[in-house]
Amino acid sequence: MTNAALHLAAVDTTEHRPLIISLFSLFVAITLAITVWAGRRTKDATDYYAGGRSFTGFQNGL
Repeated sequence: MTNAALHLAAVDTTEHRPLIISLFSLFVAITLAITVWAGRRTKDATDYYAGGRSFTGFQNGL
């Protein structure tokens, strides 16, 4: 790559840094919310490892 291309790549990344950080933070927050929600629904090891025995063989195979 030429120096001009490297400079443009650096400018594009720096220019969008707030958007990048915001999207990453949103992704982390949604992931944590799903984890907390699922954790509250899990009552024992059977729920955790086998989904409360509610999965069919086909679903488990997917």
